Amino acid sequence: MKICVPVEADRGLASPVSDHFGRAPRFAIADVASGEVAVHVPAAGHGCGRHAGHLRRLGVDAVVCRGIGRGAMSALREAGIDALIATDLSVRSVLDAVAAGNVAGFEPSNACAKGDHGHGSHGCRPGSNHGTA
Repeated sequence: MKICVPVEADRGLASPVSDHFGRAPRFAIADVASGEVAVHVPAAGHGCGRHAGHLRRLGVDAVVCRGIGRGAMSALREAGIDALIATDLSVRSVLDAVAAGNVAGFEPSNACAKGDHGHGSHGCRPGSNHGTA
């Protein structure tokens, strides 16, 4: 299984997980079985639904992140990519959690609502109850 983990910096398996898929400066693409990691810089700008096609071409099966908007989650699903909740703080710990089956999926009820992306100030996290219409 190949996963994408939005990260703040390129430190290989020690890369810190970004708070939000659409705001991540980099994506770590990791193979769960081998532990190999390659870091990519996404295209500039906001509107993370555009990443779905690129990630599909890279062979990504799932995005594991701490926060994601409904639009991006929908675009990933349409591309056949699962959106899973990261509770861990590094790519290594995310890989371990995925390998152990200890990750849950995002649903519209625990995704970030449109425009509600001030992660540093209000702590957008799964289940924070601000992902409602």
